[in-house]
Order: sequence, then structure tokens, then C-alpha cells
Amino acid sequence: METWFPVLFAHYMELSKDCCLRYPNLHVIAPGCPFMAMLVNVGPLAVCETHIDSRNLVAGLCAILVLGAFDHTLGGHLILMEAKVICEGLVGCIFLIPSAACLKKLDLLIVFLSALEY
Repeated sequence: METWFPVLFAHYMELSKDCCLRYPNLHVIAPGCPFMAMLVNVGPLAVCETHIDSRNLVAGLCAILVLGAFDHTLGGHLILMEAKVICEGLVGCIFLIPSAACLKKLDLLIVFLSALEY
């Protein structure tokens, strides 16, 4: 993020520093990480309903890292509603999206669903 969005990265790092000074029990995810929180969706039925992250910085970015063993053509798609875009993420792919400014959802992993039927 620092390479492509240096001003936003610096702003995030300053916010992180200020929050940690104000709330001493708060800890960063990792040194140099600009994000203050993370969510991990795991399991064969990881799905995310249509939503907007209204408490995130409107001009900010959300990093979505694709991990797991699945066929990206069959499911697990990131769907950006207003843009009418369906993104297939290969394992290791990182999406940077303005999560407070766009409706999105994560499609069900169809490949796992068929395996669970047996």
C-alpha cells in the first residue's frame, strides 16, 4: 500500500500511532502494518452478505487477501455491486477496495458446497 498510496499509507500510520498513544492497551497487527483491524473469513462456507463498511475511513482502502485451496472460477468471487463487477481472485491475490464507499459481497465457494453434500 505504501508504494501505490503513499499519502493514505502515511495517514493510516499516523492514525495508528495516535490511537496506540491514546489507548495504551491497543496493539497494532504487525509493525509497519497500516491497518488497525482485520477480519479473517475461513472455512468451507465462508460467505459475506452484501454490505458496506460504514465505520471505515471513506477515502480509505480495505485489503482483501485471497487464501485457500479452491477453484477461483467456481466460487469465492468478490462482487462489487454498484460497479457491477465480479472479481475472481486467484490464491495470493490482493484486492484493494474503498470498503466504506462501495457495496460488496463474497460469493459462496461452490466447490466446497458440492463436497459437503456427501
